[in-house]
Parts: sequence; structure tokens; C-alpha cells
Amino acid sequence: IRPGSSPTLVVAPVDLTLDVPAGILGELVGRVAPRWMGDIGPDGVARLSLASRPQTGHLDVGVQVDGSTVLLKPLRLATGRKSWTLPGVIPAYRIALPEMPGGLGVTGIDVGPEVIQVSGRIPEWRFDVSRARVEDMLNQLGATGRSITVERFQRWSGRSS
Repeated sequence: IRPGSSPTLVVAPVDLTLDVPAGILGELVGRVAPRWMGDIGPDGVARLSLASRPQTGHLDVGVQVDGSTVLLKPLRLATGRKSWTLPGVIPAYRIALPEMPGGLGVTGIDVGPEVIQVSGRIPEWRFDVSRARVEDMLNQLGATGRSITVERFQRWSGRSS
């Protein structure tokens, strides 16, 4: 807190987790690769099939994040009642993530039967706080039995105003 400037609260880092309904996967895949449609099976595995012929079969894919890219790794091919495990040498399909606001970086994606869980991190989150709100917070901290004043707080942090 410095005279003449508005107080700023800084939180760093901020880890976020977003639960996205699994039904949205089809829409997302349609935007990125219109020839494909996507869904999640009851076993929590992401599946891709041809949009023009979904009844012919599907491709099970593993989903992971590599920096600013999502990797879709083909795992298993299924047609009708037959399925084949694919060799590990088949390359992953890379989808570049758009630039996120506030420096948000996606750190993980977990696929489940009914939800896709997306994790991310913001290196630093800043927002202005009114002086009245700072005084309220200090008063609430003072309710713990210790008297907290701005001068005492400044001495404790080693800063002067």
C-alpha cells in the first residue's frame, strides 16, 4: 500500500480446474476437424468417427497437453465387432491451443465418462482493491485477538510508505 496509488491484490500462481460436460466434445471436434465427430464412451475414452459415416466404426484416442498443444494419440481402431490395438509408433494429431487471456496456460486434460476436466495455471492474477476493503480485511484479521495497524503491517513487511 503506497500513498497516492490504489491498493492492488496479487495472487500467484493461480491453479484452475474447469469441468466441461462431455457432450461438448462433439462440437469442439467439429470446429477443429469438420470431417470428424467426437464423443466419450461409457468407459471414459474419447472416440473419433467419420462425420459422414459414424456407423462404420471409431478410433479411440488418448488426450494430453504438451505446452500449448493438445495431442490426440490414436490407441485403438474399432469397426463393427472387431477392434485392433494400434502400434505406438503412430504419431499423435496435434491441435494448437489459442492464446489464452491473462497468461492462462492449459496444464492438463482428463477425460471421464461424463466430464472433461481441463486444468490450467495463471502465473499472476492482479486486481485493484478499494482502501475501504483493505481496512475491512485488516479489521477482520484484528478480530482474531491481535491488533493490526497499517504501520505495524508495514514494519513487518519491511516496507515504508
